[in-house]
Order: sequence, then C-alpha cells, then structure tokens
Amino acid sequence: MNGVNGYVIIYLVSMISFCAAEALNISAADGDGRENGTEADGGGSVPVVLTKVSQIIAREGNCALIDCNITGDPFPNIQWFNSHGHLLDTTRSGPIK
Repeated sequence: MNGVNGYVIIYLVSMISFCAAEALNISAADGDGRENGTEADGGGSVPVVLTKVSQIIAREGNCALIDCNITGDPFPNIQWFNSHGHLLDTTRSGPIK
C-alpha cells in the first residue's frame, strides 16, 4: 500500500456470501408484478446491509475498527477486502449469531 504522510487510505468493500441458494433471490417479482426484496423463497430473508462503509483512514500497521450492521436469515457470512482485492485478516466481535 502507498503511504500518504504516514497514513494509508483503505477502502473496504463488504462481500457477502450466502449460505443458501434461496437467499440470492434479492429482487424477484411476485406473480402480481410487485417486487419482493425482503423475503427469499423457502422462508428466511435476503441479507440487508444497514450501515454503509465507504472509507477508513488508519496508520499503516495499526488496527482499524469497522462497524457494519447486516441482517438476514440465514445469517450471511461476511468477508472484508481492501481496495486491492485482498482478503483482510479479521476477527468477529459483537452480536454475531
């Protein structure tokens, strides 16, 4: 990563992989033409990202705290990537079920 005055700009993109193929039905239309964006076939609900993370600035080598609220049924697997597409080494904390 290129440093700028001792700081590194890290762009994080949340990549959500789904546990069930039914959860991929994000914008399926019902028989009457209405869009269904919250319920997946077979029960459950599609993942919803409640907090958007756009840019984080941290010193190179230091930790950064990232808060992102996501819901879904079944609960989605969440992975963080940097702007170069590399998977970040993260640990889970908080109320992840």
